[in-house]
Amino acid sequence: MAMYHNIEIDNLAKSLLSFEDGKDNPTTEEITAKIAAIKLDMLRDERNLRLAECDWLVVKANETGGTVSDDWKTYRQALRDITKTATCLEDATFPTQPT
Repeated sequence: MAMYHNIEIDNLAKSLLSFEDGKDNPTTEEITAKIAAIKLDMLRDERNLRLAECDWLVVKANETGGTVSDDWKTYRQALRDITKTATCLEDATFPTQPT
């Protein structure tokens, strides 16, 4: 079972539907859609973390008048584009960080 912050995603989806949308008895389709949204959020969280880990390169280049290498630009763009090809962490193939 997939987990999100130590909560089973199925249970989280049902709780969110009940709390946010007032649905005491959500349908299977509603639960499935909410699970997909949670998984996409998890993917975005990981993507954002990886972008944040290398933000210093861009900041340093801007502050010193330097440039960001094409390898880093490509890596960062691939991270930003990951939600175009993946909908969850299980489907995602993250790019390799340049050295």
